[in-house]
Amino acid sequence: MENGPLTQLNHRKQILVPLIIVSLIMVATMSWVFYVAQDLIEVGERKVQIEETRYKISGILNTVIDAETGQRGYLLTGRTEFLEPYEAAVKNIDRIQADLYTARSAFPNLDAPMSRLSVLIGQKFEIIERSLNLELNSGAYAPHLRLAKDQGRRVMDEIRLLLKSADDALVKEGKQIERKIISRLKQLALATFVILLLIVSILYWSYKRTIWLFEHAVENIERAEKLRDIAMHDALTHLPNRRNFDEYLNKVHAQAARTKKQYALFYMDLDGFKLINDRFGHDAGDDALLATITRITAILRESDFLARVGGDEFALVVQDYKEQKELVILAGRIISALDKPIMSMAGQDIWMGVSIGISTYPKHAKNVNDIVASADGAMYQAKISGKNQYGFAPQT
Repeated sequence: MENGPLTQLNHRKQILVPLIIVSLIMVATMSWVFYVAQDLIEVGERKVQIEETRYKISGILNTVIDAETGQRGYLLTGRTEFLEPYEAAVKNIDRIQADLYTARSAFPNLDAPMSRLSVLIGQKFEIIERSLNLELNSGAYAPHLRLAKDQGRRVMDEIRLLLKSADDALVKEGKQIERKIISRLKQLALATFVILLLIVSILYWSYKRTIWLFEHAVENIERAEKLRDIAMHDALTHLPNRRNFDEYLNKVHAQAARTKKQYALFYMDLDGFKLINDRFGHDAGDDALLATITRITAILRESDFLARVGGDEFALVVQDYKEQKELVILAGRIISALDKPIMSMAGQDIWMGVSIGISTYPKHAKNVNDIVASADGAMYQAKISGKNQYGFAPQT
């Protein structure tokens, strides 16, 4: 992974904005589904209304025919039992008129024919009643009876035509309704597919987006860690640098003060490093520095903290020791690690020494700054006393 700059992302915006957009699309689609479903319900109710009206129209015709049939049966036979269908039709006249009014209200295009039909039905029943009265009062050969029959036939033919016209209009509208229902069902199927597609897309997008954001976050964390590592470590030796050392020492000091434990600080300066740089160049100096660090770190414990705090200055924080002689042994081992040539240049052995100043908490100093200063002073005394040796800071 490249060590590029950290990418700043508004993760809330990255997550919320697309979800808001998709949610708006989902709301629009659901509104469409609601509208189509509502319209489908209304269309279905209209279809039922059409069929009910057709049934009522058929019932109206059947009622009138029953009344007419009863009249004819009575006129032909004189038997009163044939009047029962007529009497039943007379009783249902109010219901017939109510059905006509309902049809007129529900279907404005039928208002005129239904109004006319209402008048005709009234006329038809008047004709039937008049013909029956003529039969009862004047006999079957009354001169007006023929006229009543002819009028009744004309009215009945017009009733039939009006009812057929109304039924045809209802059938036509019913077919339009059926086509509309089919269209709405197709729209619902399409809307369902769109919603399903949106849900799958949202889930897939959320998965991919989450993975992308997670990878981006991990990448930024890794880059941040690398940048911190670069900021906290020396570029050449990869040892902790001065900033890292200061943070670590403050942490160790705070812990020691809290737990009443001791620790030691070795402040070290390499002897002969400047001479190598001046005589053989900085590359040789770097090689010598790395070789020296390799030897020193080889004798340290994992708990020991070694940092490069200057060009040829190093600090070593030592914890978990019991007696001062352990520090003496460690200082001697560090010096002994450099008792043979570090490297050879142009057939010449190159030597390097180290001067060490040691300060301990709480014996030699009580705060961090004093510990660093006393260790640095002890290192300076060791250097002016002959170099390649160690010395302890004066006890406070």
